[in-house]
Amino acid sequence: MKLNERLYDELGNLPYVEPALGEDYVPVPSTPIEVQQVNSHKVEIYYMNEYKDVLEEFTKQGKFAVWSSKDGVNYRLAVEKEYYEQLNELYSIPVNQEWLGFWDKCEVMQRNFSRKIILPVTAVLIVILIFFANWNNIFKNAQMNEGLNLGFTIGIPLVYLASMMFVRKKIINNITKEQQQALQNIKEHFGESKFEQLLKMQRTYIDEYFDAHYDNADNKEEKSEIIEDNNQENKNEDSSEVIDEPKDEDKE
Repeated sequence: MKLNERLYDELGNLPYVEPALGEDYVPVPSTPIEVQQVNSHKVEIYYMNEYKDVLEEFTKQGKFAVWSSKDGVNYRLAVEKEYYEQLNELYSIPVNQEWLGFWDKCEVMQRNFSRKIILPVTAVLIVILIFFANWNNIFKNAQMNEGLNLGFTIGIPLVYLASMMFVRKKIINNITKEQQQALQNIKEHFGESKFEQLLKMQRTYIDEYFDAHYDNADNKEEKSEIIEDNNQENKNEDSSEVIDEPKDEDKE
């Protein structure tokens, strides 16, 4: 699945350095700190600390590990250095295998939604709209009332939109079920006690990081909101922030 494509490109090269006078800028490929082969996927892990803008952008959101991919096959994971050193178990091959499998399923569902539902239904809708728009020309001896014609012209697209919303909601529900199954598999991998310990370590790390790096009142309030959100997610058994299951805005 495509995720954070801009970040994927940024991690591919070392941070920009102003070239010397008279010289052209030549991108320098970066070297990951670790490379994992997870089934058919390659996962490259980078320290986001080497990219100042990346570090600031995501840690302010309480995100200390961010996935990226442009093709759904090769992935790059940006991690905050000390966070990764303490919680690298959350990014081991067995855990990453669960999330990569989840994203593969999401991609299949989205692709089927477009190919098997959106395209055929859209084509049928266009044909129907053209038919009713030209009713009076086709059936010269059976003129359709203008009000009825207008009703069909407006009503059919509304029915189409309602149908698409219903199907989309169903797909989102299926994605949520797959997400919960991936989380359950990861819990079983670690065991309940170990998993809860990792959650506690993650919350503690975020708290201490914000205290150390963002010590003004606004950022302290923002930190409190992030911790509160994480705690609420954990109560709902949705530990996606901890093990970085992608948010909706990431599924681009």
